[in-house]
Amino acid sequence: MLSAWRLAMQGYLATGVRGMVERNTMRYFLAIDAHLGALTAPLPEQFKKRLRTCYNSTEQYARQLHEVERAAYMEMKRNEYRRQQAARLPL
Repeated sequence: MLSAWRLAMQGYLATGVRGMVERNTMRYFLAIDAHLGALTAPLPEQFKKRLRTCYNSTEQYARQLHEVERAAYMEMKRNEYRRQQAARLPL
């Protein structure tokens, strides 16, 4: 027979894993939606539009998805984009 502690821990872990999966699924969905929505913008503006849309979308679910403030998020994503561009090999 499981102890109360062990039963509580299993319940917590099961809920935590489910929450983590749901959170990541929602983030991916919002990112894909932002990407597709930005395709209507001129090419030079698409990256900024994707970032703004994605951040704004996650803030609609801030209780579950908010992690960083807007300025930190934008800076982190711009740095990530620059690193990716620098790592590209010439065709």
